[in-house]
Order: sequence, then C-alpha cells, then structure tokens
Amino acid sequence: MIRIVNNNKTCNYENKTIYDYALDYGFEDSIVALKNNKIVDIMSSVDDGDFIEFLDESNVYSQDTLMKTGILLLLLAFKIKFPKEQLVVEYTIGDYMYLEFENNNEIHFKDLEEIRELMDDLISQNLRIERVKVSRKEAFDIFEKEGYIQKSRLLKSLDKEEVYLYKCHEHYFGIEGFVAPFTRFLKHYKLINYFPGVVLSVSSSGEFSKFKEEKALAKIFVKSKKWTEMLDIGYVGSLNEKIIDDNMDFLVSVNEAYFENQISYIADKIIYNNARLIQISGPSSSGKTTMAKRLSVQLAVRGKNPIPISMDNYFVNRIDTPLDKDGNRDYESINALDLKTFNKDLMSLLEGDYVNLPIYNFITGEREYGNTYTKLDKNGIIIVEGIHGLNPKLTSLVPDKDKYKIYVSALTQLSIDCHNRISTTDMRLMRRMVRDFVQRDKSIDDTLSEWPRVHAAEYINVFPYQNEADSIIDSSLIYEINILKKYVLKLVENYDKKGLNFTEIERLKSILNYFIEINDDSIVPKNSILQEFIGDYNE
Repeated sequence: MIRIVNNNKTCNYENKTIYDYALDYGFEDSIVALKNNKIVDIMSSVDDGDFIEFLDESNVYSQDTLMKTGILLLLLAFKIKFPKEQLVVEYTIGDYMYLEFENNNEIHFKDLEEIRELMDDLISQNLRIERVKVSRKEAFDIFEKEGYIQKSRLLKSLDKEEVYLYKCHEHYFGIEGFVAPFTRFLKHYKLINYFPGVVLSVSSSGEFSKFKEEKALAKIFVKSKKWTEMLDIGYVGSLNEKIIDDNMDFLVSVNEAYFENQISYIADKIIYNNARLIQISGPSSSGKTTMAKRLSVQLAVRGKNPIPISMDNYFVNRIDTPLDKDGNRDYESINALDLKTFNKDLMSLLEGDYVNLPIYNFITGEREYGNTYTKLDKNGIIIVEGIHGLNPKLTSLVPDKDKYKIYVSALTQLSIDCHNRISTTDMRLMRRMVRDFVQRDKSIDDTLSEWPRVHAAEYINVFPYQNEADSIIDSSLIYEINILKKYVLKLVENYDKKGLNFTEIERLKSILNYFIEINDDSIVPKNSILQEFIGDYNE
C-alpha cells in the first residue's frame, strides 16, 4: 500500500512512478512531489509503504522547479542557435533571472525572436527531460563535450563517484534541484533583452510582474563579479581548489579588505555630504549591526562622534502592536514603531537638545525611561539601523539634506557553476539559522518556520526602498558558506525525517554538499561580519 497525502487515500502498491500516480489521481499538472517528506524527481519510482504528496503550483518548491525548467529550455535554445557560446546564470532581478554569455559577448535584441521560436517549438514537442545518473568519468566526458569548464572544476574538487544530470534533445545540463519531466510544463514564460544579456521569468498562470530594472544593485553585482573574476573565485569549484591547496589565508584577508574598502568609501561620502543622520537598512541577516559598528569606526577615524540609536527601543507597547491578517502581532510592520516619538527625538538631537532615549523592555513589552540623556555635539552623527531604515516615514521630520542612506545585502557573487547560482536568500537563511541557535537559543524549527513570514515581510518593508539608498554595500563573504557548513550540518544532523522542516533542511544540505568545509574558525577575523552569526559559539 502507498498513501496519497493530498486526499488521504491509500491504494494498492503497483510498480509505477510518482508521475503515474499523479495521472491516476488527478494531479497531472503537478511539477513537484514529496516522497516520505523529501523532494524527489516526479519520475521517481515508488516503494511499498511510501507516502506521496503532490505540491500545487503555488508552492515555493513548485515555483523554483518551474524556473529551473525555464532556465534549462532557455539554455537548450541558446545551445541550438549559438553552439559555440556558453550562457551563464547570473542573478535575480525581482521575479526575473538574468543570464549572459560567459565570454561577455552581447546578446542582441534581434536574436531573441528566434530564441523564443526555438523555445516554443521545444515546448510544443513535449520533449522528455530525463534525470540521468552518470559515473564520474562519464560526467567529465559530458562536461568536456558541452564546454562546461566550471562543472569539471567543481567535480574534481569533490569526492563524488556518480552525478545526476538532465538530458533533453541530446544535450546535458547540470541543474541543481529538480526540473519538470516534460517540456510541456513550461506553459508561460517571458524573455526580455537586458543588455548585454537577457532576463527570464516563468509563470504557471500566465501573469507576470513588471520587469523593473534595479540599477544600483546591478552596478554592485557587476563590480563584485569583476573582483571575483580577477581572483578566480567566482565559482565553488575554484574556491574549493584554494581550500585544498591551503591558500585561504590570503583570500580571506583580501575578501575582508574588500568589504572594509566599501565601508571606507561610504564614510568618505558621508563626510563629503556633511550628513548628520545615517540610516542603514537591509533584509534579515544581511549584517546591518556589524555594518553600523564598522562604519562607526571609520567615521571616528575621520573625527566624527557616532551615536547609535536602536529602532527596537521605539517599539510601541506590546498591547498596541498592530495585528497581521491572521490576527497575530505584526512586529515587522513599521507601525509597530512609535514613529511620532522617534522623529521628535531625532529632531531634538539634531537641534542640539538633550534627549532622554528610551529602552524597550522585551519582558514586559513596554518602553521604559531611565537617565539615558544624550546630546549631539558639533562632531556628532546619528546612526540608525533596522529593516525600516530607508522608509521615509521613519525620519519624516528630518530634512533629506541631513540624511545619508545605506542599503546592506549579502548579494552572493559566488555560483555553484555556470548554470546554478546561490541565492542571496539561502545565504541569509543559513546565517540566521546559525545565529538564532548560537546567540538566541532558538531551535531550527523556530527559525525555519518563521522564515517564510520574515522573508515575505521584506517585500513590503525592505526591498521597495532599496533604490532610496545613497550607497549599497555587498556584505557577503566568498568563504562564509565553507565556514557555516559545519554549524548548519551539526544543527540538523539528528532532525526527524517526519519533521515539519525536513524538506527544507534536505534542500539546504544538497547545496552545502558542493562546499568543502573549513573547520578552523581562526581564519575569520574578530571584526568580520561573519562573527555576527558564529560569534560565541560553544561545542
């Protein structure tokens, strides 16, 4: 017997694939399925006693699989039209994925119509996209034939005797995760020329968000990419090589210096603009706290007296916290802050008055006042950091001429290989998992269960304001996942296979498998942004 979780039915076990059962039970449009709480290829076999759950199109894993299916078909179309070129997956822009040629050749607008026709033809043929397991030697032969240099470098650095690849139209693709079994599953896609490359979006409904260019972020991506290419550390394979060759000390020093140079540059701009209020924002686990501390040091070197103000101390009393749509207190909302008092105190400080700054008591859920009077001297400069740092409502009374706004994000220039990027969201999630356990005594279930809500709130409270920033800083470190790996694996090593977050944990573990672990934390400088997440760890 097997159990179909969706409709709580059991049926006699037969020698079928999950896809066969999907057709039998009315889930023919399902692109992803769970077998015993783990994501698997939907063409996988089923064993007696298995639990099968089909995920609908709104599920995050279904959306991810659909995007990877779109990427595979786009890669295939480009292989057909440009057999000597290599298309590389770069980064996301909203709901779109940006891709460009590896050799920096331009993708011309006039070529896209033919690419669309090729993709449409591949979809109409309903070609099989087969997940195949090949030996290590076979993989190297395939990578050489297809021109996948970075995939070869990665495999050489790993102890893998077998590799899973996807085969379609006589071409092979190394896509991390899962792809639809047939090309027909890509019903709707949007392809836009974005010099020098293209952006791709996919949809199960036919509805697409408007493509919105993020100029400031794009410039940071380009700048970081040039830096990683210069040091040959843009891909996990090349990074693993340096760990194997024991060449990490220099790389860590250069990486940390690169981050410090970003801060130093911003400090100079703050002085030049004669700003008196620094606003720092960024999504969860982007490193805002460390950024504020290291910026304070740089400003102090330049003769300034930084005064940090925590937004958390301006929470409204817990009883007055606004509620979300589910009736829960919404601490992510900007209305969870006493904006009137916050703005009043900022103006008083900027006008040279003493201000008794509040302290929020998280036990009682109320704001308290002691004898914490503060005054801004002639060299004083206020630093405010938090998720609402760039929201105009936060500092509505302060003239813009007195402000300097900074957006911090772990932009993650490192890619697994030419076809698989590491999402900034996954990087931040791993940071948060370790920090929550190490410093906040939170369980993995607590962190992972609240993460979707935290991430969804970022689209309301953080991302819309990133273009308000005067400067954007990339807080990611090339080597950090190699450091975080041992922490994450230790946290999840005994996790119950029937647990609520087993599926997500297995997905993260599959990414970590590509990284060689760095066991010695002593290579991480004491002032590194990474210490914000691994600091004070005890075995």
